[in-house]
Amino acid sequence: MTQIRAFASMLCMAAIGCQALRLLAPRGALEKPLRLILSLFFLLCLLSPLQGEISFEPPRQALEEGARPSMQRLSENYRSLLEQAVGENIEKLIRARLEKMGAEGTNIRINVHAGEDGSIDISEVMITLSEASAGLAEQVKGNLEKEMELPIKVLAGSEVQERWNEKAD
Repeated sequence: MTQIRAFASMLCMAAIGCQALRLLAPRGALEKPLRLILSLFFLLCLLSPLQGEISFEPPRQALEEGARPSMQRLSENYRSLLEQAVGENIEKLIRARLEKMGAEGTNIRINVHAGEDGSIDISEVMITLSEASAGLAEQVKGNLEKEMELPIKVLAGSEVQERWNEKAD
């Protein structure tokens, strides 16, 4: 019985407060939004006894199970895009360095792997030089390994043909 009295007195106080604010509010552009806010406040006061009885939260387990596969796909897509972006940026950097050295790279292959924890591993950089730049192979390898601190393989001239023959076998 005391709970019902407390609820009734709270409802009366809310109604009196809403009316007082409505009378004190200026007429014009703010009148409609203020009426809406006061109506919502009073509606919430009416529904306050049901606060513990009604739950609007969806089941957590269902949400987690539904989100898990999509999060996994998103993570795989992110890693794939990260690997691609890192590979493209390193290739641009290598091409710029080759141009400064006067060498021409015909093919650049970079093996990039992104880990689950976001780490990036570059396991191999393979550069194929044109026949005209074959004499610069050792210089290119030394300079790029020193600058980039990556394992670099440089193929030029007859090495390229031998490498392709190995892969064909």
